[in-house]
Amino acid sequence: MSGYIYVYGLIPVEETAAKPVPVFTGVDAKYHSYTVKESGIVAVVSRVDADAYSPAKVEKNLKNSAWLEEKAFHHHDCICLINKEFTVLPLSFCTIFASEDKLKRSLRDRADTLHAKISAITGKQEWNVKTYCDNKQWETYIEQNHPDVERLRKEIAAMSPDRQFLMKQKLSQQIAQAVSMERDRCWKTIHQHLEERSVGSCVRRTYGKEITGRGDEMIGNVDYLVSANQIQRFQEGIRQFGERTGAGWALEVTGPWPPYHFAMLHKEEIMNGTESAQ
Repeated sequence: MSGYIYVYGLIPVEETAAKPVPVFTGVDAKYHSYTVKESGIVAVVSRVDADAYSPAKVEKNLKNSAWLEEKAFHHHDCICLINKEFTVLPLSFCTIFASEDKLKRSLRDRADTLHAKISAITGKQEWNVKTYCDNKQWETYIEQNHPDVERLRKEIAAMSPDRQFLMKQKLSQQIAQAVSMERDRCWKTIHQHLEERSVGSCVRRTYGKEITGRGDEMIGNVDYLVSANQIQRFQEGIRQFGERTGAGWALEVTGPWPPYHFAMLHKEEIMNGTESAQ
């Protein structure tokens, strides 16, 4: 058969003994997915038209936002489908080999490294936790509950009117400082709390309100790699955080995801110029 080989991800061969690997429409819709086995590794692949997915054509299409969005989402959806049933080492978008033989040679030559990467994520799940804070609610909570603020407020109440005016400015500064410090402390506490229940974490950039579409502020955006037998403990840690913090905090938890942030294999790590169609 003609055409190039598009690779979605790698799974350990022993996991395929009891159940079949799902078949889905490929990134090139003329073809369906299938598997290529080599050195104890199963590559989930589909064929793509050699002309439509030539290096020059792919390079051009990567600048086409509509094409990129459609194909990148398809790539992600397929990896998620595999991840539901198998340990999967995801490959980066548009990892394309010129032939099955070149793919097999790459798997064979890198077998030890690939097995180590797969072993590191076996029995583990990636979860994303985004932490949000409504600053107005949090400020109100600090004003009413922070001991330093309460102490200063009582001191001011006992002062003369002239001194009260000056000290109220200090109180405003004290509140602003406490809001910031306590917000940072709460964020670090929940992150540490969840790190203790995971085997790895990846702190990612936060996004502004224009991206999230929310009224509160994103304080943290972290991926955690969690052992499957610790998922309940991890989720309990999230529930406990909600009980311990004051008003204005919210967690957005999603998963399990393919382990993109802990084990994704970039095309440069699995191929060289003689193997790649790119």
